[in-house]
Amino acid sequence: MATLAAQAGKHILCEELIATTLEYADSRMASVDENGVTLMIGANARFNPLYRNMKELLQEDVIGKPALVRLNYETFLLSFQHNDQEPESFFDKGIIMSREVQDIDIIRMVVGETNSIHASKAPQRIHKAYTDDTSITTLGFAGGAVGTLTESCASSCLETVDGKELLTLRVDGDLGSLYPPGSRSLQLFIYRDDYLVNRRLMRKDIHVPESDTLLLEVLHFLKCIQIGQKPTTSSRLQRRSLEIVMAAYRSMGTGMPVDIRSLAAWE
Repeated sequence: MATLAAQAGKHILCEELIATTLEYADSRMASVDENGVTLMIGANARFNPLYRNMKELLQEDVIGKPALVRLNYETFLLSFQHNDQEPESFFDKGIIMSREVQDIDIIRMVVGETNSIHASKAPQRIHKAYTDDTSITTLGFAGGAVGTLTESCASSCLETVDGKELLTLRVDGDLGSLYPPGSRSLQLFIYRDDYLVNRRLMRKDIHVPESDTLLLEVLHFLKCIQIGQKPTTSSRLQRRSLEIVMAAYRSMGTGMPVDIRSLAAWE
């Protein structure tokens, strides 16, 4: 549909993923370039002020040099495997393709680019799925930090059994930690002298105003069309996240980490 829209001269706002294969992504991007239209991928998290604030605080070295990054995503789709409530296509993709591409993008935005990726999957519980329903991925960053991504659509707890999604992200540095306990606040624990009170470690709470991230996304799309600006969530940026995810599947198949530093050429 996106290719047909590009051929008709229409600008395109496309939901994640950009595609499910690199070849398809490249074909879509080529069609957009050939027809001179704007393609923006709806990576909504990049318009979330929560993650934007985290990125700014890390860039200001508030918690020092990042050492450990932890992202955890949970939902519960086990009840769908014996009925038709959930589209079959979800179970064709697996949790890494369906969800981790978005979370990789969040980490790239907040913390920065990665050097290596190593993925493995847990024993499968959703037998309707053809691939992974739970995975653990470790990341290596240029500055020496390490990260873990735990992704599961078979995580059963009181919070997830009604279909709710849980997403947590925490960054620990050599001078403190940064963590959003909810959708409108950030918590800082800082060892820096200028943040200590009576030489005691304190928690600093930062309020993040509520915003309509979908509205911000659409307004950005319209502005890009109006002034000919490259979207924040460009197709090349999102292709990079897809390529990292494909490397994760390659790692899962071989049991070995994959060096992804060569992907920097896509930025």
